[in-house]
Order: sequence, then structure tokens, then C-alpha cells
Amino acid sequence: MRNGRGTYAFQNGSKFTGNFVDNKIHGKGKFDFAIGCYYRGEFQRNVQHGRGTYTWLNGATYKGMFSLGKISGFGEMIYADFHKYSGSWANNKKNGFGVFSYRRGHVYEGEWREDIRQGKGKMSFFPNSMAEEVRTRKYL
Repeated sequence: MRNGRGTYAFQNGSKFTGNFVDNKIHGKGKFDFAIGCYYRGEFQRNVQHGRGTYTWLNGATYKGMFSLGKISGFGEMIYADFHKYSGSWANNKKNGFGVFSYRRGHVYEGEWREDIRQGKGKMSFFPNSMAEEVRTRKYL
């Protein structure tokens, strides 16, 4: 039975280094997945839980809160195409209030539901420039 700090190499090529409690990954650690993704942060009973950073193979990175293995709570995602979302998440989806910044500079600030702009929101085109255009509306 594993207890305390250590490293475990899985048969599929994944590797975990960090804390174990009663043979389970628990507490802080780093998990390198065989496919090339990796997670650094807190675990609870073998799943990401608490504050952490997950990096995908394509370079996208999420930094924020996890709940029972899912992105939930406040966090920031920087996508592989350099768009950025900072705000509330639930079950791996944008949910609640958040700010989505497009790589070309446009910004949506408002409510999200299940990864879709829904509720009150404001879309700004060319913010902080002479050509700035702002549209405020309710998204359905």
C-alpha cells in the first residue's frame, strides 16, 4: 500500500509523482499522461480536485479550479489558437460570468451557459481604439 510521497509509472506509459494516501493519488502532485498531456496540482482520491494546471498536447492550457476530475469553479483557459477565456466553469464548460478575448482583440464579457453565450453580455470590437464598437444584448 502506497502512503506518502513517491512516483508511480503506469503500464500505459503515464506517470505520477506526488502524494499517496491509502494507495490513492491524494494531495499535490504531477501527472504526465502517456499521450503527452500533463497536469500539475491537487488531487483527491485519484482525480484532479482543487487548484491545478492542465496542458493539452496542442498547447492549450487551463489554470484554475477542478472538482472531481472536471474543470469547475473559476479558471483561465488559453486555447491553442491564442483565444483566452477567464471566468466561471462547470463540468468542463464555460458556465456563469466570464470574459472571452479573441486573438484579434475583440472581447465578449458576459454570461455563459454550457459553453454558449447566453444571458446578458457585451461584445467589444477593437476595444480601446478609435474604431471601438460595443454591442450590448441579451443572448438566447
